Amino acid sequence: MNPVDLWNRAYLKKNAVPSFNFSGADVALTIARTVKRLGYYCLISTSERELNFQTPSLVVSIAKALQESGYPVFLNLDHGKSSEIIRRAIDLGFDCIHFDGSDLSLEENITRTKEIVEICRPRGISVEGEVGKIGGSSTLQDESGKTSELTKPEEAIRFAKETQVDILACSFGSAHGLSKEPEILDISILEEIRKHVDVPFVLHGGSGLPQTEIKKAISAGVVKINFNTELRMAWTEGIKEYLNQNSQDIVPVNILTHADLKVEKVVEEKVRMCINSE
Repeated sequence: MNPVDLWNRAYLKKNAVPSFNFSGADVALTIARTVKRLGYYCLISTSERELNFQTPSLVVSIAKALQESGYPVFLNLDHGKSSEIIRRAIDLGFDCIHFDGSDLSLEENITRTKEIVEICRPRGISVEGEVGKIGGSSTLQDESGKTSELTKPEEAIRFAKETQVDILACSFGSAHGLSKEPEILDISILEEIRKHVDVPFVLHGGSGLPQTEIKKAISAGVVKINFNTELRMAWTEGIKEYLNQNSQDIVPVNILTHADLKVEKVVEEKVRMCINSE
């Protein structure tokens, strides 16, 4: 199965594919084990910062080792902006590329996205484009959504038609990170786009969204949902908790195992939110 098959299968079944970011092999393995146990699949993702920290070659080695061991995971570049990093990810064999051209003019965003699609399509690599600015960062914050700019449907329609991306990330009410204010998704943006172009959507900033909003998004055509902040929180809390209780233990395996158990609970919760129970 390739990623495009994933999007089609998810859309037909009214499901979504969760995407989980990782900054180390222990978290990647925890994600993979949890998803396999649940009989589902997911994307394991790295931002440019996470990719540079681990090195591209190591990230690809981790993903390929998991895939060869039978884990249902696909490797995704999240919010790729640098042409050099995107090209490196393509050459190394990433399964999915998210090009984030949201800071560019619409014209330049279309031009650069088309170039990436032309390189990736013959290789069977899925390309995600982005229109509108999805604000915030994968941290704790009070007013992250205020930096967002909602997607204009007419721009998204033109973008999707001209670039022929496999999936489209739109800004429709979510934001990266966690906000104290409840986030309400504006599904009408997606509905208007779907009247004119048949493209599946991506929801960024899935952390903190209630299941009711997640289900609304999936019903409107979202087939990929990104989760990061809550995994970071769980892992960090696990490290702190273990060291508070075992201050003399310096064995990394013991410390990481405790942190990864916290991550496992979050991954399971998010996978179940993405699956249609009807």
